[in-house]
Amino acid sequence: MLKIEQDNPKEIHVYVQKIILKFSIIEYVIISSLKYTGNIEERLYTESSKSVLMAKYFSGSKNSVKRSLFLQRFKLGNFDNNSDALNISILYFIHTFVYSQIHEATISRLNFVMVENGSYE
Repeated sequence: MLKIEQDNPKEIHVYVQKIILKFSIIEYVIISSLKYTGNIEERLYTESSKSVLMAKYFSGSKNSVKRSLFLQRFKLGNFDNNSDALNISILYFIHTFVYSQIHEATISRLNFVMVENGSYE
């Protein structure tokens, strides 16, 4: 395991693809809390699961959103309410830092549904 020297004990540093990512404790809590608990059967999504966020902000997309389009909309901001802003921010964080996706990647409708329904801890 690679150990990274750091000066600030209130930060967590992670070495990924030759880059050091720095997270505050609050940011780390957001990442580490995205895990399911309980009955897995209650967490399965079907192909017919609908995403309110996709319908509202990416109306031309059915099953996924290109990451580059998602980033454009994220940077634009101006979401209808705080809940939408939070859920879009969580998706941004997951796909940018946790998955470390490149611009050509897509964000699936089921990822939107997972974040929208709040079934993670």
